[in-house]
Amino acid sequence: MTYSLPELARLTACGVEVVRVTIAAVRGPSPREPGADMLVHRAGTFGSVGGGKIEFKALELALEMLDRCEALPRRRVLVAGGDGASGSVELWLDRFTAAEAELAARAAHLFEERRECVLVTAMDGGAGHRLLLTADSLDPREAPEPGQNATLRRAAHELVQQAAAVCLLGMGERRLMLERLARDHTPLWVFGAGHVGGALIRQLAELPFDITWIDSREEMFPHDLRGDVCAVLSDAPEAEVRHAPTGTWFVVLTHSPELDFEIGRAVLKRGDFEFLGMIASTQRAARNVERYTELGLPQTRIARITAPIGMPGVGSKAPAALALSIAAQLMQLRAANRAASAVANALRVRAKKGAYA
Repeated sequence: MTYSLPELARLTACGVEVVRVTIAAVRGPSPREPGADMLVHRAGTFGSVGGGKIEFKALELALEMLDRCEALPRRRVLVAGGDGASGSVELWLDRFTAAEAELAARAAHLFEERRECVLVTAMDGGAGHRLLLTADSLDPREAPEPGQNATLRRAAHELVQQAAAVCLLGMGERRLMLERLARDHTPLWVFGAGHVGGALIRQLAELPFDITWIDSREEMFPHDLRGDVCAVLSDAPEAEVRHAPTGTWFVVLTHSPELDFEIGRAVLKRGDFEFLGMIASTQRAARNVERYTELGLPQTRIARITAPIGMPGVGSKAPAALALSIAAQLMQLRAANRAASAVANALRVRAKKGAYA
């Protein structure tokens, strides 16, 4: 996170005063996860901290900060509901003005360039209460920069290594919030711009995927294509597979079963994919497996094909329903992968602790 950075940079560059509301910590059930944020200015909002009572109160506090021109950050703990069984969230509210436009622009640039960094906000406020640390400056094997606190540096390094969103750090009487700013979208290549493909692209709007959308028919792409979707017109869609980055997720649902097969074969030949899902009947999926086997492709790769793609039990073959089931499956798999990675990262950090002490 955080996906609000480009908007924050744009607003501050235009001289708009903004309060950034961030969920710093949660206890028990909560409407959003730590690191989720919302921008509030006098003309509107961007993002969400979960809606309902929490967001209503956050909006009220943020507008109050704007009216009072408060320079110091605020910290508030709010209960998610009034039934006694709900969790609570710790919100940090921080006001940005044109004076912070340079910092916001730098953070947004690093975010868009996929260069991880850590934003440190001090609750005691005052001059210099924000600090932006780039991940490559946190290597524990390197000598600290002049004036850089070793405890802060270590905490920031662990945050990056664990791929966590946010952590809170107490340093004497100071309370710090450390946020990992990282564009961790999943690279997703969608083959096919027909009814299901178009519906899927719409379903994936505002979800954490960097989408490349490929078809051989120019007229199938909408004129109002979102800026975060890269449309590729190709006479040989299967040949485009070689341009995908390592770890790409592939969704194959073209107008031609034979083209689907060829795209799948190109993905399997590469072998470095994270996910391969294909639209097909169970009979056609089984036949494709037989054909891939006859071609001598590795069984370990063939076994990773998801076909038919989509969550079971939707009960409809309408394009919108199929797209919904595919989007839900992608999000579920992404969440499972991220949870497994978080555990692995935490174990790796724990094993390395003390190695550079």
